[in-house]
Amino acid sequence: MKHGWRLVFVPLAVACIAGAALVLFLAMAWVSAAAFGTAALIGLVLGVPFGLWATKKLRRDDPEWSERRDAHVPNPPPLV
Repeated sequence: MKHGWRLVFVPLAVACIAGAALVLFLAMAWVSAAAFGTAALIGLVLGVPFGLWATKKLRRDDPEWSERRDAHVPNPPPLV
């Protein structure tokens, strides 16, 4: 699942940021096709880098992540 997390986090980040921008525009009474287009553009410009960053951070911070799928990574001992 090399690209699996990217396919989850990037569209999620784009949709969340574009949705927040659209809500902001609609709350400011800017109701037009340009508002939707601008929100989509803001979502793409900010969401793609954030989604890629979130994917890399998840892989970097997960102690059980292995690029080699056949490699066994032992679980750490439980903290008591």
